[in-house]
Amino acid sequence: MTTKVIRAEHLLWMAPVLFICMIYISSSLDRMMVFYLGEYFMISYSFITGFFLIALLIPFLLHIVLRKTGMRNLMISWAHILLSVFMAATVTFIFNKNLPINVNWRYHVGELGSFQTWEYYNSLGLQFVRLFLILQALFSVYGITTIAMYYMARISQRNEEIQDSMYEDAAADYPQQMIA
Repeated sequence: MTTKVIRAEHLLWMAPVLFICMIYISSSLDRMMVFYLGEYFMISYSFITGFFLIALLIPFLLHIVLRKTGMRNLMISWAHILLSVFMAATVTFIFNKNLPINVNWRYHVGELGSFQTWEYYNSLGLQFVRLFLILQALFSVYGITTIAMYYMARISQRNEEIQDSMYEDAAADYPQQMIA
């Protein structure tokens, strides 16, 4: 394989799929339980894979466009890729290790250690999901802004070239006067 085929941005779609496959094979359950906005949700690993892939679609395309236009900042690109892969792994592994609990434990009078642990990891996983989405939004804004500035500069440059060529054409139409 050549470097034209293997690119760092491919980690954005390969890593979540690999994480979910590893968890799906090693997990005792095929779903995870999440408590969000006062409701319990049972979410399958295939849904999580789809969620990550949809969230990473625009940043992935922006990486490709930034690389092709030559406007890619290597540090920002690698930081985005590595942080995205790290957060995707963190979210999937947190929810994999945080096994579902009895939903009635929330209303138990005394403190249940297992429920508190589950609630802590649930909120931690949701925080990483929020950070993941914020990271994708920030990179998308950066990428779109950089691409827009690149094309605005090209349009400005093209307009200047057209203006210069029009001036040269206009100067060529008039005969020059010879001064003796």
